[in-house]
Amino acid sequence: MNTFKQKSLYVALAGVSALGVTGAAQAVSVNPDGLGQALIYPYYTVRDKVAGAPFTSLLSVVNSTASAKAVKVRFLEGKNSKEVLDFNLYLSKYDVWVAAIIPTAAGAGIYTPDKSCTTPVVSSDASNPTPFVNYAYTGSAADGADTSLDRTREGYVEIIEMGNILAGSTTEAAVTHTAGVPDCAPLSSASLHTVAGNGGLFGGMTLINVLAGEDFSVDATALEGFSTLPLWAPAGSVDPTLSFVNPKVSVVTSGANTFVTDWTQQNVNYFRAIQIEKRMMFIILTLIIAVAMFNIVSALVMVVTDKQADIAILRTLGATPASIMGMFFVQGAVIGTLGTLLGMLGGVSLALNVETIVPFIENLFDMHFLDPGVYYISTFPSDMHWQDVWKVCGMAFVLSLLATIYPSWRASRVQPAEALRYE
Repeated sequence: MNTFKQKSLYVALAGVSALGVTGAAQAVSVNPDGLGQALIYPYYTVRDKVAGAPFTSLLSVVNSTASAKAVKVRFLEGKNSKEVLDFNLYLSKYDVWVAAIIPTAAGAGIYTPDKSCTTPVVSSDASNPTPFVNYAYTGSAADGADTSLDRTREGYVEIIEMGNILAGSTTEAAVTHTAGVPDCAPLSSASLHTVAGNGGLFGGMTLINVLAGEDFSVDATALEGFSTLPLWAPAGSVDPTLSFVNPKVSVVTSGANTFVTDWTQQNVNYFRAIQIEKRMMFIILTLIIAVAMFNIVSALVMVVTDKQADIAILRTLGATPASIMGMFFVQGAVIGTLGTLLGMLGGVSLALNVETIVPFIENLFDMHFLDPGVYYISTFPSDMHWQDVWKVCGMAFVLSLLATIYPSWRASRVQPAEALRYE
Protein backbone atom coordinates (compact mmCIF):
# COMPACT_ATOMS: atom_id res chain seq x y z
CA MET A 1 0.00 0.00 0.00
CA ASN A 2 3.03 2.31 -0.19
CA THR A 3 2.76 3.06 -3.91
CA PHE A 4 0.00 5.66 -3.46
CA LYS A 5 1.34 9.18 -3.92
CA GLN A 6 -0.18 11.54 -1.37
CA LYS A 7 0.92 14.42 -3.61
CA SER A 8 -1.58 13.30 -6.24
CA LEU A 9 -4.43 13.61 -3.80
CA TYR A 10 -3.13 16.94 -2.55
CA VAL A 11 -3.23 18.22 -6.13
CA ALA A 12 -6.79 16.97 -6.51
CA LEU A 13 -7.77 18.69 -3.25
CA ALA A 14 -5.84 21.90 -3.96
CA GLY A 15 -9.00 23.46 -5.33
CA VAL A 16 -10.76 22.65 -2.06
CA SER A 17 -8.19 24.44 0.10
CA ALA A 18 -8.11 27.37 -2.30
CA LEU A 19 -11.89 27.59 -2.29
CA GLY A 20 -12.16 27.90 1.43
CA VAL A 21 -13.22 25.99 4.48
CA THR A 22 -16.14 28.04 5.70
CA GLY A 23 -19.65 28.58 4.43
CA ALA A 24 -20.71 31.80 2.68
CA ALA A 25 -23.39 32.87 0.25
CA GLN A 26 -22.50 31.83 -3.31
CA ALA A 27 -19.13 30.33 -2.38
CA VAL A 28 -17.99 26.72 -2.34
CA SER A 29 -16.96 25.42 1.07
CA VAL A 30 -16.29 22.22 2.97
CA ASN A 31 -19.47 21.24 4.78
CA PRO A 32 -18.67 20.14 8.34
CA ASP A 33 -21.76 17.90 8.35
CA GLY A 34 -20.60 15.98 5.27
CA LEU A 35 -23.47 17.13 3.00
CA GLY A 36 -22.75 18.74 -0.35
CA GLN A 37 -22.86 18.79 -4.14
CA ALA A 38 -19.45 17.19 -4.62
CA LEU A 39 -17.92 14.34 -2.63
CA ILE A 40 -14.25 13.37 -2.50
CA TYR A 41 -13.40 9.91 -1.16
CA PRO A 42 -9.71 10.19 -0.25
CA TYR A 43 -8.63 6.59 -0.73
CA TYR A 44 -9.53 3.18 -2.11
CA THR A 45 -7.32 0.12 -2.42
CA VAL A 46 -7.47 -3.54 -3.41
CA ARG A 47 -3.81 -4.28 -2.67
CA ASP A 48 -2.73 -7.19 -0.52
CA LYS A 49 -2.10 -6.65 3.17
CA VAL A 50 -0.11 -9.86 3.00
CA ALA A 51 0.18 -12.28 0.11
CA GLY A 52 -3.24 -13.59 -0.79
CA ALA A 53 -5.11 -11.18 1.53
CA PRO A 54 -6.31 -8.22 -0.60
CA PHE A 55 -8.43 -5.34 0.58
CA THR A 56 -11.91 -4.64 -0.77
CA SER A 57 -13.15 -1.04 -0.80
CA LEU A 58 -16.85 -0.51 -0.18
CA LEU A 59 -18.29 2.78 -1.43
CA SER A 60 -21.63 4.35 -0.59
CA VAL A 61 -23.41 7.56 -1.60
CA VAL A 62 -26.73 8.82 -0.22
CA ASN A 63 -29.18 11.32 -1.69
CA SER A 64 -30.76 12.90 1.38
CA THR A 65 -33.09 15.21 -0.59
CA ALA A 66 -36.59 14.86 -2.04
CA SER A 67 -35.23 15.42 -5.58
CA ALA A 68 -33.88 12.82 -7.98
CA LYS A 69 -30.30 13.55 -9.00
CA ALA A 70 -27.79 12.89 -11.78
CA VAL A 71 -24.20 12.54 -10.55
CA LYS A 72 -20.86 11.81 -12.16
CA VAL A 73 -18.88 9.02 -10.48
CA ARG A 74 -15.17 9.12 -11.31
CA PHE A 75 -12.33 6.85 -10.15
CA LEU A 76 -8.74 8.12 -10.35
CA GLU A 77 -5.58 6.14 -9.79
CA GLY A 78 -3.15 7.23 -7.10
CA LYS A 79 0.14 7.87 -8.90
CA ASN A 80 -0.77 10.81 -11.14
CA SER A 81 -4.54 11.19 -10.68
CA LYS A 82 -5.42 9.69 -14.07
CA GLU A 83 -9.01 8.63 -14.60
CA VAL A 84 -9.56 4.88 -14.70
CA LEU A 85 -13.37 4.76 -14.88
CA ASP A 86 -16.37 7.06 -14.88
CA PHE A 87 -20.10 6.71 -15.34
CA ASN A 88 -23.31 8.63 -14.73
CA LEU A 89 -25.37 7.57 -11.74
CA TYR A 90 -29.03 8.49 -11.28
CA LEU A 91 -30.32 8.57 -7.73
CA SER A 92 -34.02 8.74 -6.93
CA LYS A 93 -35.12 10.81 -3.95
CA TYR A 94 -33.75 9.53 -0.62
CA ASP A 95 -31.79 6.89 -2.55
CA VAL A 96 -28.72 4.98 -1.38
CA TRP A 97 -26.21 3.51 -3.83
CA VAL A 98 -23.44 1.10 -2.88
CA ALA A 99 -20.64 -0.57 -4.79
CA ALA A 100 -17.52 -2.64 -4.14
CA ILE A 101 -14.08 -2.11 -5.63
CA ILE A 102 -12.44 -5.51 -5.85
CA PRO A 103 -9.16 -6.89 -7.21
CA THR A 104 -8.97 -8.45 -10.66
CA ALA A 105 -6.21 -10.50 -12.25
CA ALA A 106 -4.42 -7.40 -13.59
CA GLY A 107 -5.84 -4.49 -11.64
CA ALA A 108 -9.18 -3.57 -10.11
CA GLY A 109 -12.85 -3.46 -11.01
CA ILE A 110 -16.21 -2.49 -9.58
CA TYR A 111 -19.55 -4.18 -9.16
CA THR A 112 -22.77 -3.17 -7.47
CA PRO A 113 -25.74 -5.13 -6.13
CA ASP A 114 -27.74 -1.88 -6.31
CA LYS A 115 -30.50 -1.35 -8.87
CA SER A 116 -30.09 2.44 -9.31
CA CYS A 117 -29.62 3.49 -12.93
CA THR A 118 -26.10 3.90 -14.31
CA THR A 119 -24.88 4.86 -17.77
CA PRO A 120 -23.19 2.74 -18.96
CA VAL A 121 -24.48 -0.16 -16.88
CA VAL A 122 -22.14 -1.19 -14.05
CA SER A 123 -21.73 -4.93 -13.53
CA SER A 124 -23.71 -6.60 -10.77
CA ASP A 125 -21.61 -9.77 -10.93
CA ALA A 126 -18.75 -10.01 -8.40
CA SER A 127 -17.07 -12.65 -10.55
CA ASN A 128 -17.14 -10.37 -13.60
CA PRO A 129 -16.82 -6.76 -12.39
CA THR A 130 -16.65 -3.69 -14.62
CA PRO A 131 -12.86 -3.33 -15.03
CA PHE A 132 -10.83 -0.21 -14.45
CA VAL A 133 -8.89 0.85 -17.56
CA ASN A 134 -5.54 2.50 -18.30
CA TYR A 135 -6.40 4.55 -21.42
CA ALA A 136 -5.58 7.82 -19.66
CA TYR A 137 -1.92 6.97 -19.09
CA THR A 138 -0.92 4.70 -21.99
CA GLY A 139 -0.04 5.25 -25.64
CA SER A 140 -0.04 8.94 -26.60
CA ALA A 141 -1.30 9.76 -23.09
CA ALA A 142 1.63 8.04 -21.33
CA ASP A 143 2.90 10.10 -18.40
CA GLY A 144 6.26 8.42 -17.86
CA ALA A 145 5.07 6.23 -15.00
CA ASP A 146 4.01 2.60 -14.98
CA THR A 147 1.49 1.93 -17.77
CA SER A 148 0.13 -1.33 -16.37
CA LEU A 149 -3.29 -1.86 -14.83
CA ASP A 150 -1.58 -2.33 -11.47
CA ARG A 151 -1.84 1.45 -11.05
CA THR A 152 -5.62 1.10 -10.83
CA ARG A 153 -5.38 -0.93 -7.62
CA GLU A 154 -5.41 2.20 -5.44
CA GLY A 155 -6.55 5.75 -5.82
CA TYR A 156 -9.46 7.97 -4.88
CA VAL A 157 -13.02 8.76 -5.97
CA GLU A 158 -14.89 11.91 -6.99
CA ILE A 159 -18.68 12.13 -7.11
CA ILE A 160 -19.96 15.41 -8.55
CA GLU A 161 -23.62 16.36 -8.67
CA MET A 162 -24.56 17.28 -12.24
CA GLY A 163 -27.98 18.50 -11.13
CA ASN A 164 -31.48 17.65 -9.97
CA ILE A 165 -33.82 15.76 -12.28
CA LEU A 166 -36.80 17.90 -13.24
CA ALA A 167 -39.83 16.91 -11.16
CA GLY A 168 -42.55 15.21 -13.20
CA SER A 169 -40.24 14.49 -16.16
CA THR A 170 -39.92 11.14 -17.90
CA THR A 171 -36.35 10.93 -16.62
CA GLU A 172 -37.51 11.28 -13.02
CA ALA A 173 -40.06 8.52 -13.59
CA ALA A 174 -37.37 6.31 -15.15
CA VAL A 175 -34.93 6.61 -12.22
CA THR A 176 -37.54 6.33 -9.44
CA HIS A 177 -37.60 2.95 -7.72
CA THR A 178 -40.87 1.08 -8.07
CA ALA A 179 -40.97 -1.96 -5.82
CA GLY A 180 -37.24 -1.46 -5.40
CA VAL A 181 -36.39 -1.42 -9.13
CA PRO A 182 -36.28 1.64 -11.45
CA ASP A 183 -37.16 1.42 -15.15
CA CYS A 184 -33.87 3.02 -16.35
CA ALA A 185 -34.83 2.71 -20.02
CA PRO A 186 -36.01 6.19 -21.11
CA LEU A 187 -32.91 8.25 -20.16
CA SER A 188 -32.34 9.83 -23.58
CA SER A 189 -33.72 13.17 -22.36
CA ALA A 190 -31.64 13.27 -19.16
CA SER A 191 -29.63 16.26 -20.35
CA LEU A 192 -32.81 18.25 -21.00
CA HIS A 193 -34.32 17.30 -17.65
CA THR A 194 -31.27 18.16 -15.52
CA VAL A 195 -31.51 21.46 -13.63
CA ALA A 196 -29.25 23.11 -11.06
CA GLY A 197 -28.64 20.86 -8.07
CA ASN A 198 -29.19 21.61 -4.40
CA GLY A 199 -26.64 19.30 -2.78
CA GLY A 200 -27.59 16.97 0.06
CA LEU A 201 -25.21 14.16 -0.95
CA PHE A 202 -23.09 12.31 1.60
CA GLY A 203 -21.14 9.08 1.60
CA GLY A 204 -18.25 7.07 2.86
CA MET A 205 -15.64 4.45 2.03
CA THR A 206 -14.79 1.32 4.02
CA LEU A 207 -11.56 -0.58 3.39
CA ILE A 208 -12.02 -4.14 4.60
CA ASN A 209 -9.62 -7.06 4.65
CA VAL A 210 -11.38 -10.14 6.01
CA LEU A 211 -8.36 -12.43 5.91
CA ALA A 212 -6.17 -9.91 7.76
CA GLY A 213 -8.97 -8.98 10.16
CA GLU A 214 -8.80 -5.25 9.41
CA ASP A 215 -11.18 -2.55 8.31
CA PHE A 216 -10.97 1.23 8.06
CA SER A 217 -13.73 3.70 7.34
CA VAL A 218 -13.64 7.33 6.20
CA ASP A 219 -16.37 9.81 5.36
CA ALA A 220 -16.26 11.59 2.04
CA THR A 221 -15.24 15.26 2.09
CA ALA A 222 -18.33 17.19 1.02
CA LEU A 223 -18.27 20.47 -0.90
CA GLU A 224 -21.42 22.57 -0.68
CA GLY A 225 -22.22 25.58 -2.86
CA PHE A 226 -20.25 23.88 -5.63
CA SER A 227 -22.32 25.14 -8.57
CA THR A 228 -25.35 27.29 -9.23
CA LEU A 229 -25.63 25.83 -12.75
CA PRO A 230 -26.52 22.37 -14.08
CA LEU A 231 -23.35 20.42 -14.99
CA TRP A 232 -24.77 17.51 -16.99
CA ALA A 233 -22.30 15.69 -19.26
CA PRO A 234 -22.63 12.35 -21.05
CA ALA A 235 -21.02 9.20 -19.70
CA GLY A 236 -17.42 8.90 -20.86
CA SER A 237 -16.91 12.67 -20.85
CA VAL A 238 -14.13 14.07 -18.66
CA ASP A 239 -16.66 16.69 -17.52
CA PRO A 240 -17.62 17.86 -15.02
CA THR A 241 -14.48 18.14 -12.89
CA LEU A 242 -13.68 19.95 -9.67
CA SER A 243 -12.66 22.96 -11.79
CA PHE A 244 -16.33 23.45 -12.73
CA VAL A 245 -17.05 25.17 -9.42
CA ASN A 246 -19.36 28.14 -10.04
CA PRO A 247 -19.13 30.91 -8.99
CA LYS A 248 -15.36 30.76 -8.55
CA VAL A 249 -15.28 32.43 -5.14
CA SER A 250 -13.09 31.40 -2.22
CA VAL A 251 -13.77 32.05 1.45
CA VAL A 252 -11.00 31.52 4.01
CA THR A 253 -11.27 32.12 7.75
CA SER A 254 -8.21 32.84 9.86
CA GLY A 255 -9.05 33.48 13.49
CA ALA A 256 -11.59 36.29 13.61
CA ASN A 257 -10.87 37.36 10.02
CA THR A 258 -12.67 36.15 6.91
CA PHE A 259 -11.23 36.74 3.43
CA VAL A 260 -13.37 36.47 0.31
CA THR A 261 -11.60 36.39 -3.04
CA ASP A 262 -12.29 35.27 -6.57
CA TRP A 263 -10.04 34.21 -9.44
CA THR A 264 -9.65 37.79 -10.68
CA GLN A 265 -7.98 38.72 -7.40
CA GLN A 266 -5.90 35.58 -7.16
CA ASN A 267 -4.60 36.05 -10.72
CA VAL A 268 -4.80 39.83 -10.97
CA ASN A 269 -1.93 40.26 -13.45
CA TYR A 270 -3.37 37.73 -15.90
CA PHE A 271 -6.81 39.26 -15.52
CA ARG A 272 -5.45 42.72 -16.29
CA ALA A 273 -3.64 41.36 -19.34
CA ILE A 274 -6.86 39.77 -20.57
CA GLN A 275 -8.75 43.02 -19.98
CA ILE A 276 -6.16 44.96 -22.01
CA GLU A 277 -6.37 42.40 -24.81
CA LYS A 278 -10.17 42.65 -24.81
CA ARG A 279 -10.01 46.45 -25.05
CA MET A 280 -7.53 46.27 -27.91
CA MET A 281 -9.70 43.73 -29.71
CA PHE A 282 -12.70 46.02 -29.24
CA ILE A 283 -10.79 48.95 -30.72
CA ILE A 284 -9.54 46.85 -33.64
CA LEU A 285 -13.01 45.46 -34.38
CA THR A 286 -14.49 48.97 -34.11
CA LEU A 287 -11.98 50.23 -36.69
CA ILE A 288 -12.78 47.30 -38.98
CA ILE A 289 -16.50 48.08 -38.75
CA ALA A 290 -15.80 51.78 -39.36
CA VAL A 291 -13.82 50.93 -42.49
CA ALA A 292 -16.65 48.66 -43.66
CA MET A 293 -19.17 51.47 -43.14
CA PHE A 294 -16.92 53.90 -45.00
CA ASN A 295 -16.69 51.43 -47.89
CA ILE A 296 -20.48 51.31 -48.12
CA VAL A 297 -20.70 55.12 -47.99
CA SER A 298 -17.97 55.63 -50.58
CA ALA A 299 -19.40 52.97 -52.91
CA LEU A 300 -22.85 54.53 -52.83
CA VAL A 301 -21.47 58.07 -53.23
CA MET A 302 -19.61 56.91 -56.33
CA VAL A 303 -22.82 55.36 -57.66
CA VAL A 304 -24.69 58.61 -57.01
CA THR A 305 -21.98 60.61 -58.81
CA ASP A 306 -21.94 58.19 -61.75
CA LYS A 307 -25.73 58.05 -62.01
CA GLN A 308 -26.51 61.77 -61.68
CA ALA A 309 -27.87 61.95 -65.22
CA ASP A 310 -30.10 58.93 -64.65
CA ILE A 311 -31.32 60.42 -61.38
CA ALA A 312 -32.09 63.68 -63.18
CA ILE A 313 -34.10 61.87 -65.86
CA LEU A 314 -36.10 60.03 -63.17
CA ARG A 315 -36.77 63.36 -61.49
CA THR A 316 -38.01 64.90 -64.76
CA LEU A 317 -40.30 61.90 -65.21
CA GLY A 318 -41.91 62.64 -61.85
CA ALA A 319 -39.83 60.76 -59.28
CA THR A 320 -39.86 62.51 -55.92
CA PRO A 321 -36.75 63.11 -53.80
CA ALA A 322 -38.13 60.60 -51.28
CA SER A 323 -38.43 57.87 -53.93
CA ILE A 324 -34.88 58.55 -55.16
CA MET A 325 -33.63 58.36 -51.59
CA GLY A 326 -35.54 55.10 -51.11
CA MET A 327 -33.90 53.52 -54.18
CA PHE A 328 -30.40 54.09 -52.85
CA PHE A 329 -31.45 53.13 -49.34
CA VAL A 330 -32.69 49.78 -50.69
CA GLN A 331 -29.43 49.31 -52.60
CA GLY A 332 -27.44 49.92 -49.42
CA ALA A 333 -29.73 47.56 -47.49
CA VAL A 334 -29.15 44.82 -50.08
CA ILE A 335 -25.37 45.30 -49.77
CA GLY A 336 -25.64 45.20 -45.97
CA THR A 337 -27.84 42.10 -46.00
CA LEU A 338 -25.54 40.17 -48.32
CA GLY A 339 -22.47 41.22 -46.35
CA THR A 340 -24.08 40.27 -43.04
CA LEU A 341 -25.17 36.85 -44.33
CA LEU A 342 -21.75 36.08 -45.82
CA GLY A 343 -20.03 37.24 -42.63
CA MET A 344 -22.35 35.13 -40.48
CA LEU A 345 -21.77 32.01 -42.60
CA GLY A 346 -18.01 32.54 -42.53
CA GLY A 347 -17.89 33.29 -38.80
CA VAL A 348 -20.10 30.37 -37.77
CA SER A 349 -18.16 27.98 -40.02
CA LEU A 350 -14.88 29.15 -38.51
CA ALA A 351 -16.21 28.89 -34.94
CA LEU A 352 -17.50 25.36 -35.48
CA ASN A 353 -14.25 24.18 -37.11
CA VAL A 354 -11.63 26.24 -35.29
CA GLU A 355 -10.18 23.13 -33.63
CA THR A 356 -9.42 21.76 -37.11
CA ILE A 357 -8.47 24.96 -38.93
CA VAL A 358 -6.02 26.36 -36.37
CA PRO A 359 -3.88 23.18 -36.08
CA PHE A 360 -3.79 23.01 -39.89
CA ILE A 361 -2.45 26.58 -40.11
CA GLU A 362 0.02 25.94 -37.28
CA ASN A 363 1.37 22.82 -38.99
CA LEU A 364 1.46 24.55 -42.37
CA PHE A 365 3.56 27.48 -41.15
CA ASP A 366 5.30 25.68 -38.25
CA MET A 367 4.05 28.15 -35.64
CA HIS A 368 1.85 28.32 -32.53
CA PHE A 369 -0.78 30.96 -31.91
CA LEU A 370 -0.96 30.30 -28.15
CA ASP A 371 2.07 29.66 -25.98
CA PRO A 372 0.93 27.32 -23.18
CA GLY A 373 3.59 28.81 -20.95
CA VAL A 374 1.80 32.16 -21.13
CA TYR A 375 -1.86 31.31 -21.68
CA TYR A 376 -2.01 27.89 -19.93
CA ILE A 377 -3.79 26.52 -23.02
CA SER A 378 -2.36 25.48 -26.37
CA THR A 379 -5.54 25.28 -28.43
CA PHE A 380 -8.21 27.78 -29.40
CA PRO A 381 -11.42 27.02 -27.49
CA SER A 382 -14.69 27.71 -29.28
CA ASP A 383 -17.97 28.11 -27.44
CA MET A 384 -20.48 29.58 -29.86
CA HIS A 385 -23.74 31.04 -28.58
CA TRP A 386 -26.43 31.68 -31.15
CA GLN A 387 -27.81 34.63 -29.21
CA ASP A 388 -24.43 36.34 -29.65
CA VAL A 389 -24.47 35.53 -33.36
CA TRP A 390 -27.88 37.17 -33.77
CA LYS A 391 -26.82 40.23 -31.77
CA VAL A 392 -23.69 40.75 -33.86
CA CYS A 393 -25.54 40.21 -37.15
CA GLY A 394 -28.32 42.55 -36.08
CA MET A 395 -25.85 45.27 -35.14
CA ALA A 396 -23.94 44.84 -38.41
CA PHE A 397 -27.16 45.13 -40.41
CA VAL A 398 -28.29 48.26 -38.52
CA LEU A 399 -24.90 49.92 -39.05
CA SER A 400 -25.02 49.10 -42.78
CA LEU A 401 -28.43 50.80 -42.96
CA LEU A 402 -27.09 53.87 -41.17
CA ALA A 403 -24.22 54.00 -43.67
CA THR A 404 -26.69 54.41 -46.55
CA ILE A 405 -28.41 57.51 -45.16
CA TYR A 406 -25.89 60.12 -46.38
CA PRO A 407 -25.49 58.76 -49.96
CA SER A 408 -29.27 58.36 -50.28
CA TRP A 409 -29.85 61.90 -49.06
CA ARG A 410 -27.24 63.20 -51.47
CA ALA A 411 -28.93 61.38 -54.36
CA SER A 412 -32.28 62.95 -53.47
CA ARG A 413 -30.70 66.41 -53.63
CA VAL A 414 -29.61 66.10 -57.28
CA GLN A 415 -31.05 68.96 -59.37
CA PRO A 416 -32.21 67.80 -62.85
CA ALA A 417 -31.22 71.04 -64.60
CA GLU A 418 -27.71 71.03 -63.16
CA ALA A 419 -27.18 67.33 -63.84
CA LEU A 420 -28.37 67.49 -67.50
CA ARG A 421 -26.73 70.81 -68.42
CA TYR A 422 -23.69 69.20 -70.04
CA GLU A 423 -25.31 65.95 -71.21
